[in-house]
Amino acid sequence: MIERIPKMEVEVNTQPNYQVKIENHLFQTIGKEIRHYWTPRKVMVVTDYTVQALYYDELQEQLQKEGFEVFLFSFPEGERNKSLEIAEQLYEGLAEQGFNRGDGIIALGGGVVGDLTGFVAATYMRGIPFLQIPTTLLAQVDSSIGGKTAVNLPFGKNLVGAFYQPDAVFIDPIMLQTLEWPYLAEGLAEVIKMAMIGDKELWEHLQTLPLEKEAFFAQLPYIITRACQQKADIVRQDPYDYGLRRKLNFGHTIAHALEAIDDYKGLRHGAAVAIGMVAILQLAYKEQWIENETMIEELIQLLEKFHLPTEYDEVGMDEIFEYIVRDKKGMKDEITLVLVNEIGQSFFKTISYEELWEILE
Repeated sequence: MIERIPKMEVEVNTQPNYQVKIENHLFQTIGKEIRHYWTPRKVMVVTDYTVQALYYDELQEQLQKEGFEVFLFSFPEGERNKSLEIAEQLYEGLAEQGFNRGDGIIALGGGVVGDLTGFVAATYMRGIPFLQIPTTLLAQVDSSIGGKTAVNLPFGKNLVGAFYQPDAVFIDPIMLQTLEWPYLAEGLAEVIKMAMIGDKELWEHLQTLPLEKEAFFAQLPYIITRACQQKADIVRQDPYDYGLRRKLNFGHTIAHALEAIDDYKGLRHGAAVAIGMVAILQLAYKEQWIENETMIEELIQLLEKFHLPTEYDEVGMDEIFEYIVRDKKGMKDEITLVLVNEIGQSFFKTISYEELWEILE
């Protein structure tokens, strides 16, 4: 039995500021929590079919008790459905029910649900309030925080989006107990990323993190809070991704390429990030941009501990390069890579596309 822990809060100091609330069993009182932020109004709960079956009825009941008028928009899970087509269906659902800027949208789900909901919230009537209730570890430690919202195009991931902050984020680690290991592991890939770019203490904690279920879940609130705090600190300093925040892209340049080439069918985001972190560091070591080969070996060992992949042989470098060239992170004729030479210490390396192509060949 997981004990109730004291409520932990992370303040995200953007414009506007908002809180990330982290507590075991928080979902049991979610209606009252939301009532602290919103007066009774129409709310559209956006979720996918899997999460709907697990949590929607409870959320609907609690919201109705607090005086909210509740509507549901649900769609098939998966990255392929984070699309303009699904967004348009949500716009139409909001319009049909007469939603206006005094109403609200709640994202109940993982990163796909959160990204799509946030994008629609940012653009429907030029902005409508929204809240995040992330139900995967990946969303809890990463995508629900920071205001990045987007949908995908066939040409690449997150190419249509906006920066738009939620009014609050509610994280209940207990909700993760319904997930199978691959879903937990991909969240851990993002935690490992956060540790590598700026939190050596978190890295050391992950080395001893037990995999036995009860012990693992007992450690999760600390891990989630630590990762959320680091991301909040970075977002505060660079809310629009022009400088420091780009460190959060460590491993993602190659990861997003792999996901797009795979057409978002099988390779999960966290698995792609794990592969991307190893690949970019191996490339950096080969080119003598970094010197710490032991660190790369330790990264591989940690990823393998959590049953995450460390290589991917099904895609050629020519395909990866073709995607990277049109990735939104490319600026002019150069690309800026995020590298790590010591755990907790990251830096940028800017090279031309011509140089990158020569290296990849």
